[in-house]
Amino acid sequence: MIGLKPRKSLTLEKVDIPSGFFADFLRGLFDGDGNFRVAKHPESQYPQIRVRFSSASPKFIRWLRQQINNKLNTHGFI
Repeated sequence: MIGLKPRKSLTLEKVDIPSGFFADFLRGLFDGDGNFRVAKHPESQYPQIRVRFSSASPKFIRWLRQQINNKLNTHGFI
């Protein structure tokens, strides 16, 4: 069991995804619950891409942020 179950919207915490499939999982998650926009950085005014994921589960979003930071060597905020 990887962590998915019925009525998961509020109760999902983490998903047990093998590392080799994380990028595919993230792409699928983005297709369903993600979006992006281009914005100007407030200080430098250079354009930057902002990627967002939506979920009703704060625990899942915190887990996802940690996984993205660790596996993709990037940093974001909630």
